Amino acid sequence: MEAEIFYLIKGTILLQGSRNNETFEPEIVFKDENPVQARKLAFQKFQDFVELFLEGIGKKYSSYEKAVIQLNDYLSSNKTQYFLNNPDLPINVDADKWLGIYMVITDSKTHQTKEGITVYEDKELIHYLGTDINDMKQKLLESLMIEYGLFEEFEYNMGDLKTKVDTRGKGEEDDIVEILQTSINFDCIFK
Repeated sequence: MEAEIFYLIKGTILLQGSRNNETFEPEIVFKDENPVQARKLAFQKFQDFVELFLEGIGKKYSSYEKAVIQLNDYLSSNKTQYFLNNPDLPINVDADKWLGIYMVITDSKTHQTKEGITVYEDKELIHYLGTDINDMKQKLLESLMIEYGLFEEFEYNMGDLKTKVDTRGKGEEDDIVEILQTSINFDCIFK
């Protein structure tokens, strides 16, 4: 029986950092009858990528937060452009430099790009590596809450993947929300 959800790693990372304009653009699908296993495989591959990029600059993985800082050259070309050459109107030319994990609904409507890439309509970004993580944290938390709700709805065994996040003062209805674990320390990010 096919699971109701699967996982997708997608993104664009600069190869060899900002010294090179070549990019690595993974699009890897993780499916399993047990979505917990598919999720674990996706997170492991994501971690493998992060550790490989860190190794390329002579660093070892110690935490998600440090990896975001250390991998800045893979996520930023360090170039600045301005709209209409106005220095008051900077353009983020690196908005497309990130790596993420999506949870995808199995029967999601899809579209094919000219390049043959499948685009899924029903997906939630649940993990992210990018220089704009602070702008993404609320969206990630909301997506992780949706994922958790689907795991409950489909009665998947979450085991030790369950964790709680303190969202007091963050706009959530509940003070404590349950999500599935990621390497992002939301308690630390939200303080």
